[in-house]
Amino acid sequence: MSEDRLVEKKNTLLRALDLLSADQFGQVVEDVLKAPRTGDLKSARQSLNAAIDACEYVEIKGVRPGKASKASPAQLKLPIVEECDRYENVRLLGALLRVWRVSKARLREKVEDYLNEAGIAAGPVDFKEGRYHGLWRPEDWERHTASLLESDEESGETDNSGLAAAETRLMLSLVSGASPARPGELSVGKFDDPALADFLARLWTFSPHDPIWGEMDSFIEELGELNDTKGREMIEARITTGKQRLEELDNSHKESLAYLECDLGRIRSAIDENVELMLCTGDDYYPDLIEALSEYESVRRRGDTKSEESDRAAKRAPLEDEIINLVTQWESEIGKRQSELREEESAADESPTTEELPIEEDILALRSRLQAEASKRKEFQSRIKSQSDELRKLRQSFRSAESRSRRLSEENLELRECLEEATETETQNSAAAVGKDGGDYLVTYPPRLIKDVKDAVSQAERTFEDKLVVDTNAESQLNSAFEKPDEVFKALAWLAKDLRVAKLNPDVGVNLNEALDKSLKKAVRPNWFYTPRQSPTATGKYPDSYTTSHQGKKYDLHEHIGRGKSHSAKGNIRIAFAWDEKKGKLIVGYIGRHQPTGRS
Repeated sequence: MSEDRLVEKKNTLLRALDLLSADQFGQVVEDVLKAPRTGDLKSARQSLNAAIDACEYVEIKGVRPGKASKASPAQLKLPIVEECDRYENVRLLGALLRVWRVSKARLREKVEDYLNEAGIAAGPVDFKEGRYHGLWRPEDWERHTASLLESDEESGETDNSGLAAAETRLMLSLVSGASPARPGELSVGKFDDPALADFLARLWTFSPHDPIWGEMDSFIEELGELNDTKGREMIEARITTGKQRLEELDNSHKESLAYLECDLGRIRSAIDENVELMLCTGDDYYPDLIEALSEYESVRRRGDTKSEESDRAAKRAPLEDEIINLVTQWESEIGKRQSELREEESAADESPTTEELPIEEDILALRSRLQAEASKRKEFQSRIKSQSDELRKLRQSFRSAESRSRRLSEENLELRECLEEATETETQNSAAAVGKDGGDYLVTYPPRLIKDVKDAVSQAERTFEDKLVVDTNAESQLNSAFEKPDEVFKALAWLAKDLRVAKLNPDVGVNLNEALDKSLKKAVRPNWFYTPRQSPTATGKYPDSYTTSHQGKKYDLHEHIGRGKSHSAKGNIRIAFAWDEKKGKLIVGYIGRHQPTGRS
């Protein structure tokens, strides 16, 4: 079925993770690790073991480094989930999904049969490179996943968010070799110009409740006017360019054209009569004509020697034929287009014959009907405008109500947090308690008021100037709209105190990833996390976001802390940093929204 063709566009296998919840992916990993290591699975399992053993950061207690695949499924499950999901290890994910695809023979065969019956040509997934070969159109993906789930009588599940439904979606992507296109992805792909593609892609990231959509109708009108203006400018530029080309041919190649008896006068006269001819002819002939004339003039003069003349003569004859043919074809195209334009004008000016003319009574009836229809049209336009205005007001009211609801929910959350904090002792946050770690402070600690993220960073810099350096890269957003700037200050304080102590005293034991993560959650909020390294895919693809420079030295920002997984500026924040052992300071090089990843 032609409407169900997959769109050929390679994309990362990391998108498979978007089809599963965290718990569902954990179950997939568990199933793979418990699958047999023999038979059809032997080769795939060997590749998986090699990928596990190659993971530098997967360390299992009681198992030698480089032999992590020997550990039990229970020991391996969480490290593999984290390696694939958080650190975007494409090689490991590819090997894992290859085993899963082979192990789920019954589901795989069902999906293969379905695709064959639907007439959809599937392509292979490149498990080694970690790539899908194509994309599903969103409407086709939804329709076919719904059909597959409806035909699933084995699991008896009706909840499309359940594990069986998720496994069906995952298998459909792996068997078809294509992932579902993200909102707007196919639309963006229609544009070759990166500026237009990037602009459209950014628009697709806004939520349906964003205020930007309230101005979109007006913006589209402005775009229409801009397009009309630029269209006129383009036509004027093409006409000017066309005239310049004719002048160049006359001025630079007049002698050669006259020698070959090629008269451009007829072309020029036709264009003077109707400038539209400049727009539809010339582009196909002018470049070749200029090139042929330039080459011809280099051999037109008789050679100084017999051999030179022989060589020139061999080149001269075919060039003369080419030039004459090009001018002739150009004249022919001009004449053809002239005739078409005259026919169009003639048809438009043609009046009906006497027999075709309606009688006076018919004219009056037609006029009356026309007036009635015009009146109805005016009434409809008025009603449409009124309804559009009402719809716009309703949308605004809805957005306002939703915004108020969101604010109330956030205020309730803050009140609960304040209530919890009020039950803690004052000494935990007193200046004296902190002073043991950092000495005297240049600001009140903790700060009584933090306006925004920029203010939080400024106060942290002054408070911990002997422990912390903030020198952010160009990709940072210190003007971030993150709604909890006080948490940013607490996070920077945690870096200057707890993490710095762990870096200075590695033998203490608090530098273990798990211990640091728990320490951060306690110091800031439970939804914050600490990550000791970044995805190699992301750092390789977006180096500017994962490095910074301070006093002439470049730092790789391998470690980061933050909260939130969405790309909304209000709901997520990332603080990436490096440790300078010689200075004994933490170098904060990125503060802003979620950095770009391998899935971007």
